[in-house]
Amino acid sequence: MRLFEFSYFRSHIPGNNRPNFNEYLESLAGLAMPEAWDFPNSPNFGAHEILKNYILNTFTRLEEENKIYFANGVNAKGIATEFACFNTGLLHKDSTEELYFFFEANTHPNAQSKWYCLGVGTISDKRFRSIVSHFQGKLPPMADFIGNDYQNLVMNPNAEITPNYVHFNEHPDRLPHILQQMDASMRATFIDGAIRLAKKHLIRNYRYAVPMYYLEQKRLQLLLPLILSLTNDIGFALIIDKQKDGSYFASTILSFQQAYLNARLIAKPSEWLTLGSK
Repeated sequence: MRLFEFSYFRSHIPGNNRPNFNEYLESLAGLAMPEAWDFPNSPNFGAHEILKNYILNTFTRLEEENKIYFANGVNAKGIATEFACFNTGLLHKDSTEELYFFFEANTHPNAQSKWYCLGVGTISDKRFRSIVSHFQGKLPPMADFIGNDYQNLVMNPNAEITPNYVHFNEHPDRLPHILQQMDASMRATFIDGAIRLAKKHLIRNYRYAVPMYYLEQKRLQLLLPLILSLTNDIGFALIIDKQKDGSYFASTILSFQQAYLNARLIAKPSEWLTLGSK
C-alpha cells in the first residue's frame, strides 16, 4: 500500500479542503536536523523532492517490516477511536528525539483511506502526548534497510567488475548523452576507463562506493561514481551487484539525482554523493 492510499493529508490552510502533503513535508523539514531536501537548480526547488521520496519509500519499507503501529484510544473530543504512527527515521533538530507521523481513524462518510494524518512530531510534543499514551510506551522503530547484510556495505576494490554492455547497447537512450553518441566499442572503452579510475579512488577510500537500497527487490546495492565528462565532474554512478564468486556486476547507470535518492534511504550520503553545486 502506498502512503497516499493509507492516509489522507488534509490541508491546514483555512478554506482549502484539498489534500496537501507538502505542508507535512515542510513541517517535517523544519523539525528535523538540518539537511538539504532539494536539488539545487531544480525546477521543483522548494518542494522537498528528496524528503518526499525518502518518506514515501520509507513507509513502503516499514509496511513490509510490520513497523506501522496501531492503538485504540480516545481522541481530543472524548470519542473512542483508533490511532496509528510510524517512525520517520529522522531526529528532532534540538532534542534529538525521534520524529513520528501520527494518524487517527478517518470517519468521513466518503473517506477513501482509513486514516487521516494528525501531523508529525516527537513523543514529548504536547499535541501528541495523549495519543502516545495509548501506545503504552511501544512506539515503532525506524525502517531497517540493511538487516544483517553489513558485509555488503563496503566494496572490494580488487574484485572484477563486469559491466552490462548488452543492456547499455540495447538501451543507449538511457545512458548519459556523451555515451549515446559513441558506437558500441568506443562506449565500452570509455566506460572501462571510467571504472578503472573509480577503482583507483576506491582503493584509497573504502567509502567511495556508496550503498543504496533496491526497494523492489529488497536488497542492498552499491553506487560507484563515474566521471564521464572532460571536466572531471561526477554526474553518474554505476549500480553494482555483488556476485556469489565475490566479483561485481554493473547492471546500469544512474544520474546523480537518481543515485542520491536511492542512497538517502539508508543514510545521508557523503563523499562524492553530496549536493553541493549539483
